[in-house]
Amino acid sequence: YKYPGWYDKYGKRWENYNRLATPNGHNPIVFEDVDYVYPHRCWTCMVPCLVREDMVMDQVDGQWRTYCHEVCLWTDKIAFRPTYQGRET
Repeated sequence: YKYPGWYDKYGKRWENYNRLATPNGHNPIVFEDVDYVYPHRCWTCMVPCLVREDMVMDQVDGQWRTYCHEVCLWTDKIAFRPTYQGRET
């Protein structure tokens, strides 16, 4: 393999994703029993939060959300609000 250790860490997840990607009567991927704990997903860009050092958690609109980076937190908490810098969005 091109990246040593990558398959051991992430390969099972991508095999399950490939198996469940095509609808054929099974539940949505996140509800299927895949013997794998899915990583948190970024609330803004929906990318899995794999780099723990960059992951951010904050309470927005009364619920805890995870973000892959502070920029995604800013986008959700500040920029995607009904008003931004005094102007309606």
